[in-house]
Amino acid sequence: MYTDGSKNEKGGTGSGIHIISNSIYMKIQRSNTDSCTVISSELIAINESLDYIATVTAGKEIWILQSLEKIYEHRSLFEIIPNLYSVVGVPNR
Repeated sequence: MYTDGSKNEKGGTGSGIHIISNSIYMKIQRSNTDSCTVISSELIAINESLDYIATVTAGKEIWILQSLEKIYEHRSLFEIIPNLYSVVGVPNR
């Protein structure tokens, strides 16, 4: 599972997820509000991926791949999302 958030040249932001496995290829995209930041878009994508994981049969191994550079810079945001903290592997400092 790959997640990403981005901003286009017109200032619009969006979040996306690609889910790839032996039997599944799924692409989920969403537009966010104009006031949404890139880091918020990244977190929205991760949250959407966690929502998907909650619907998957237990016992399957799922990896969420994300560029953690921006998220690490804003790691204080994870205080409001404690369950997400350990899933994406942001160091606790």
